[in-house]
Amino acid sequence: MITASQHIHRLAGSPDVDQAEDVSGICATCAAKIKQGVPISKIENPSFSQHSDFLRYSKYVCSGCAWLYWSGKGKPGNFIAAGERYDQLVISHESVVEDKEPWHKALLRVSDMPLETLVSGVLTTDVKPRLWPRTKLATVGNFGLYVHAPDYDLSAFVSFDLAECLRISTLMRDPLVSGYSKSSIYHGLLTDYARSSKYLSQSFGWETGLKACRDNPAFIPALLISGVTKEDKKDVRSERPGKPVITAGTSGNQHSAPQLELF
Repeated sequence: MITASQHIHRLAGSPDVDQAEDVSGICATCAAKIKQGVPISKIENPSFSQHSDFLRYSKYVCSGCAWLYWSGKGKPGNFIAAGERYDQLVISHESVVEDKEPWHKALLRVSDMPLETLVSGVLTTDVKPRLWPRTKLATVGNFGLYVHAPDYDLSAFVSFDLAECLRISTLMRDPLVSGYSKSSIYHGLLTDYARSSKYLSQSFGWETGLKACRDNPAFIPALLISGVTKEDKKDVRSERPGKPVITAGTSGNQHSAPQLELF
């Protein structure tokens, strides 16, 4: 059985790794059995940290782990390896660069794959920490990702139902379009009084649906992958009714009197 890092490396096209030596043992990071490995002395540098977590099993790493260690600062960041594809992704639906698709689109594509399809990935709001060694192999039918979201007090491998994640994300779309923040969706829509008062009946309906999902392991992953574009959003403040105005003056005044706002 291959490990998550070997799976990622294979779907990335098995890029060549220099400085590998013939060895007999296991990878220091993923514990895969190896016949060739890169000495950990080639991996370490002055900024390397978490030795006890990531380099604990031996003095060599497999080609997959070596390639991932050498992938560069902030990389691979957000990614998924599934089917025959390895993709680096983005959370935002607007900051999409040419070679990176948003998480939501990627998960829709993965959800159509056979249930036994191997999957590995990291979903993170912060690409700086090295998170890929913490992910695990999953499948489309027994789905999971390493999820790093400090704002929601979560940094762990999360097993969740992929179909449920996409369903919950659908529930979040209308509140997001109406201007609710992800924080409000997480804590409760009614904590945002301005928007709740503007969309009172809708907000109660949306909140009822979301409240039923907040204990679901798929809730935070769904929250992270959800989003709308600026064109989709409605600025609640710009749509609020204008302030009442009263005109003050005396009879026979030929000029317009100053307008005094009541509120």
